[in-house]
Amino acid sequence: MRATRCLVLAALAALVACASESSCPAEKPSGDCDTADLRCNYSDEQGCPHAYVCRVYSSYRTAWTEYKPPPGLPCTSPGQVCEYSLENDTPHTAVSQDYAFECGPSGTWKGKSLCPEQQPTAGSPCEYELLLCGYDCPGGTGQRIARCELEVSYYTWTIDEFSCAKAGG
Repeated sequence: MRATRCLVLAALAALVACASESSCPAEKPSGDCDTADLRCNYSDEQGCPHAYVCRVYSSYRTAWTEYKPPPGLPCTSPGQVCEYSLENDTPHTAVSQDYAFECGPSGTWKGKSLCPEQQPTAGSPCEYELLLCGYDCPGGTGQRIARCELEVSYYTWTIDEFSCAKAGG
């Protein structure tokens, strides 16, 4: 896999030098890396896309981090769905991010909703912590929000109807 890296050099005038390099490792990377902000795309054994960035954690350490791959990468099995759950580590919080991609008829990956097609029932089980799904209110007067939340040791749906207009009011 080839990657393109652009270096911006500041001297008397701004000079942009772009070089095509094969800086991405042949296999999915982990651990320390050398080139800050280098982004590399891979496919796993099932053909699902994965993206990694060489992230700067401090002035003396860089490491590979998996992040959400961009839509539009090529795929070979239309209809195939890939689901992901990544930890989004920041200095202030660690949040799990769930998402999915579907291989479209054009041969590229596109985003796919993890929300149930029909509004779930409050208290019914769900899989993806912090997933928010919107559903039309009766009469088309706003949206209900379904939230997947941890309830003791399992996840359930909570339904917020605050944005639905009240009948007769």
